[in-house]
Parts: sequence; C-alpha cells; structure tokens
Amino acid sequence: MSEQMGAEIWIGGKVTASLVPGLCSAIAQQHVSLEWGDSPFCPTTPEELLEACRENEQDVRLLWLCDDQARGGEFEELEQFLREQRISFTRRGDGKYEHEPLIAEYRPQEGLFVLSANNLGEAVIPAYELAAVETSLAEAVQLAHGNEKERAWPMVESALQGLREKLPPKLAPLEPFEIVPN
Repeated sequence: MSEQMGAEIWIGGKVTASLVPGLCSAIAQQHVSLEWGDSPFCPTTPEELLEACRENEQDVRLLWLCDDQARGGEFEELEQFLREQRISFTRRGDGKYEHEPLIAEYRPQEGLFVLSANNLGEAVIPAYELAAVETSLAEAVQLAHGNEKERAWPMVESALQGLREKLPPKLAPLEPFEIVPN
C-alpha cells in the first residue's frame, strides 16, 4: 500500500470544450480540492474549472488542485487522463519517511519527467550522480596544468556532456489554462 502524502498539481494549456466532461470526471474521481484539507472539488462545467484557476509564482493563471492525502503523492488517474489528452501539468509531491519529494513535469512535446526535489519544491540532483563529472574535471585540470591542454579539452567536453545529462530538462513553462472551442 502506498503512503498518503500531500501533493499539488498545476494544469495549463488549451483544453478543448469536448474534453471538459472527461476532465471534470477525472478531477472528481481523484478527490482533489481547491484548498488544503478542503472538501473534494467536483466540477461539472467549464465555468467551474475556470473559476477554480489561480496564478502561480510566474503570474500565469492555471488550474491548481491539491490533496493532503494523495496516494504516493501522485494523482494517478488524473495524470493519466492529462497525458492521454496531451494536457500539460506540473505536480509536486511531498516526501514522507523514505520517500523523497518529487516534481513531475509533463509537456506533450517533451513527455513526462519525474525529478527529485527538496522541501521547497526545487529540483535537486543527488551528489553521487555528479561524482563522475567532478572526477573528469579534476583530471582535465591536472592535465591542463601540466601543459597537456590538447588532452584536457576532450575531457572537459565530456564532463560538460555528463553534467548536461544530469541536469533537469529545460521545459517550456505552463501556458495559461484555457477552454477553447473544438
């Protein structure tokens, strides 16, 4: 059985009117709320979805939902609907016991990325994942100091590539939540 922990989801982008009933159903089935500890939000109309929107830290109007007892810190059914319908979202899940906080980012163009996070909801990279990068850079610096710059340069490029592979992807920000005609 999965742990119950707090999670929030920001939904953005253009949603066609034909998807509204399915989105409303997925939201209602997930038992999410508009405020922490509040009663479940069970929208049935486009107007209810739009009224529930709020601005995020970047002043973008998005549909924000939460659950302080989300199974595994996720919204499995809702997220599945959003991915199937190619609707962008960002989910932040609290950590608890041996489970670390996570951020899930989905953009239809790039896919789903799940990242480790700190308690502020910022993506983090575990130090052990950067050890090989540090080793490569240290060797390259040693070669460069020994006047072997031609041998050092490929090591620097390799370390840079390794670092880029470990960094979180640069995703497009969520666009404002809108309901558009079919």
